[in-house]
Amino acid sequence: EIINSFIHEKKHYDDYTNDPKGYLSSPKDVREIRAILAQMNDHSWKMTRKIYKKKVYRYGKSLEMFKFLFEW
Repeated sequence: EIINSFIHEKKHYDDYTNDPKGYLSSPKDVREIRAILAQMNDHSWKMTRKIYKKKVYRYGKSLEMFKFLFEW
């Protein structure tokens, strides 16, 4: 889970270093959703506990990350 948490943070770092102005001008929820998706798509996600996944899902839900699934 530590590795997976670092994947989340690395996404923030990579996004910032690739385009600092774009990163800082994008809404925080968009930045967080990008980082959550990165950690969920990383191979380390499979090795995390259910409680960890649940907390990440809840955080994503609080950002309306899954809203688009129900808009069509």
